[in-house]
Amino acid sequence: MFYTGNNLPGFIKLYPGIFIILFIYIIALFIAKPIVNMPFVDTWSYAIVTRNFLDIGKIQFVGCNAVNLVFHILWGALFCIFSGFSFISLHISTLVLSILASIVFYLIIKHLGFEEPKATLASLLLIANPIFFINSFTYMTDVPFMCWMLCSIFFYLKSLTEKGSIFLF
Repeated sequence: MFYTGNNLPGFIKLYPGIFIILFIYIIALFIAKPIVNMPFVDTWSYAIVTRNFLDIGKIQFVGCNAVNLVFHILWGALFCIFSGFSFISLHISTLVLSILASIVFYLIIKHLGFEEPKATLASLLLIANPIFFINSFTYMTDVPFMCWMLCSIFFYLKSLTEKGSIFLF
């Protein structure tokens, strides 16, 4: 069931865990205040490539960067277009993917037939994982990789259980 604008109460009843996940992220943002305008760990090496892309319009890898960063750089640049280049914009781009990963993980667990409390708890455990939680507020590639991996697993499961191959795109 997808949200169409008319059935919000039905959406809340069907997926209450999504709202709990969003609430946990909001609480974490207010308590930890993790979004700051400074690099963490290797964020700077990815940020340099993103800044170069924004400045000159082409991707130039520096140091130990790899070609598999292309989408990561474009994703970060998308967030920098609206507010200018800053580490805050880059960190928010990863935070969005972290939230998406948590919600998709919740949907995978629900799709596998687990009850609501178990699906919500599984997603909360993912969020509470120290590596996942800390990297959610950086511009590192760990969380984006996990997000896209979970999205592919979700669509793979949907394609196996539903007729037609629209989810295999």
